[in-house]
Amino acid sequence: MKRARPSFSSSRPHLPLLVVGLALLACPAFSCPLFPPRPGAQATIAPPHKAAPILTPAQAQTPSPKLLAHSGGTPPPSPTPTSQRDTLTPTRTLEPPTPVPSRERPAPTATRALPTAPGARPEAPYSPRPSTGQQPGVPLLLSNPFLSLLPELQTAEGPQWLQPGLRVTYRAQTASIPQAQDEESISGAGYVQYDVVALDGALVVCHLQFYLEVAGGAGLPSASAPSYGSPGSGDFWLDPAALASAEQAASDRLKVARLPLTVASRQYDAVRFEYRPEDAEYVWMFDADSGLLLFYRHAIGGEHADRRELAEMTLLRTRELPAPWAQGSLPTWVQEGAKIRLQGPYTVAIPGSPGTALPYELTVSVKQVGSNWAEFGLAGYLSGQLSSSYSQVTGAWQLGGRLWLPPGTSAPAQPQLLDEDPVTGEKVSLGRGPNGTIALVQAGPAHRSTIYFELRTGRPIAAELHTTVGLAKVTVELAARGQQ
Repeated sequence: MKRARPSFSSSRPHLPLLVVGLALLACPAFSCPLFPPRPGAQATIAPPHKAAPILTPAQAQTPSPKLLAHSGGTPPPSPTPTSQRDTLTPTRTLEPPTPVPSRERPAPTATRALPTAPGARPEAPYSPRPSTGQQPGVPLLLSNPFLSLLPELQTAEGPQWLQPGLRVTYRAQTASIPQAQDEESISGAGYVQYDVVALDGALVVCHLQFYLEVAGGAGLPSASAPSYGSPGSGDFWLDPAALASAEQAASDRLKVARLPLTVASRQYDAVRFEYRPEDAEYVWMFDADSGLLLFYRHAIGGEHADRRELAEMTLLRTRELPAPWAQGSLPTWVQEGAKIRLQGPYTVAIPGSPGTALPYELTVSVKQVGSNWAEFGLAGYLSGQLSSSYSQVTGAWQLGGRLWLPPGTSAPAQPQLLDEDPVTGEKVSLGRGPNGTIALVQAGPAHRSTIYFELRTGRPIAAELHTTVGLAKVTVELAARGQQ
């Protein structure tokens, strides 16, 4: 079959790895979904926001998900090692990727599991149930070139390991290297986590969270964003059946190769895509058996560029998260156009200086609603001035970073630890809050955020943040002042 050779000349930057490259260089301040990136930093760590067309319900049956990792507006791939200057050196040893534990679920006859370590229990495949509601509009942040390069992805069933409750963690490193000798380089390292929070018909909904690495290798939350895909293709996967004939997509600028790849002392059979437009190089490497993204790299900027931008992302592990609200329903207040306003003081305290408290307001708006998930728009105002604007998704299978709980969720008598992430060290726990609320807490070595939900409605009505950024201690306390 002759394949289309689309032009990779779009000028629109792509979200995930572009944000990785920027978010890891930015100083984080907030960790929970109600707390955006620190005021004033949004221009640094937010994805570029251009008008995005919305697919109709009929078109959404084969949505165009965001394409993983690239900036400068061109799709990425590469087979030969780059020079030492273009290669980032890992700062610590990576642990082998861990297979996702199996769930007791009905499965189709043909199965493909995530790569498993010797002696590991194979993953039980999952067959997503059809959406019970109308397919929502899907934001077209960027057309996925793989859907044109490998047209069968548009109707592919997708890998069987792609199921709600899955978390995939990557180690990410970025650097911005000036060409002039009198300028300083900027670099950063951290983690990128994708949580599959809902499967809604032909739409895969993921929560994307970035972490900066702090002392001891733990993660401090930075930016977050929704990530949408189709069963056949998304930010961190391609249907493995399509990879079987990937060589047919090769062209003068797009190289496709098969080679062994060792990630954290474990060897994979990888399919490698390399794309080299002018003054840039992009590389993806996927596991041929499972379709899981193993590695990504880009190097942008030629000899006449002011700076050379480098980024790479390597698979760390996969695992299954606990999902205490997987069977819960969306609250009735989660409807398109609904808004919640929270207000309170934003305080920064530095040793030896008096603390400064400024008025802060956060508006949470429901942007679109699926059968068991919703996307929210959040806008933060510091002293009356817009300081941040971003999107956040919450799905039924989501653990932390939630903006709704199923109505009637009960609070445990004693605080209950739900999860501790082995990579970032972040703990998620559930407990009772004041005035009959339920408290969802996310805490790490340098941060602690709490959202208080109303038991009857599952609506967030208050939030607190305590975090340390260098010598500064930031405290934010918000309470609902009204909703529409």
